[in-house]
Amino acid sequence: MISIKTDELSMMCLEEAEKYHRYTDKDLENATLIFMHFFMDKMYEKNVGKMSQKQMVQLAEEAGKGLRKMILKYTGKDMHEIVKK
Repeated sequence: MISIKTDELSMMCLEEAEKYHRYTDKDLENATLIFMHFFMDKMYEKNVGKMSQKQMVQLAEEAGKGLRKMILKYTGKDMHEIVKK
């Protein structure tokens, strides 16, 4: 199950928080996909039964666009370009 590994990963990140890492664009892509996996699950959990499937798809698309925009603004990295590589 994924949640077991997330505890270990989060502790590793906290232990390394003050160090600079030279993460690659692939690392950014992987971290973003992991975040989106959990985020979409929680978004679904909050809205299931309250929205139609079409509305939930639209909400997911808006969330993805918002995350892409935030990553681009703060890192200068366009996730669409990274994924194409």
